[in-house]
Amino acid sequence: MAAGLTCLKTTVAPHSLDANQAWLLPRVLGSPAFNEGIKSMFDSDRMSDELRALKVDVTRLLNTAGEEIYDGAKDRAEALADQIRAALAELGETVEEEQEQLQGLVADRPITSLASAFALGVVVGFMLRRH
Repeated sequence: MAAGLTCLKTTVAPHSLDANQAWLLPRVLGSPAFNEGIKSMFDSDRMSDELRALKVDVTRLLNTAGEEIYDGAKDRAEALADQIRAALAELGETVEEEQEQLQGLVADRPITSLASAFALGVVVGFMLRRH
């Protein structure tokens, strides 16, 4: 009696089923549980809901990250602006000191200063004439 029984495999390909097992395939493929599993895999409403939720999450994350990046960049820009202001203030002081020294030199030697300015003007004129 045991020799006449066949063993049914559940994970076999349809082309490998013998005559005793072939009647099972339409019942498995047509079963409500099998069809529900397929429908749930391709449920467009559920997929749309999940995509909307994903879109909301990504938008929230990008906005949060964007705000943090903006705040960090703003802080760095303000620090750089402060450094530039300090450097310009120092440069202004240095230029004022140099201007005072230059005025003192010109006042002490007016003829030499006038001759130097004339010579410099001639040199610059020749250079601009060639180009």
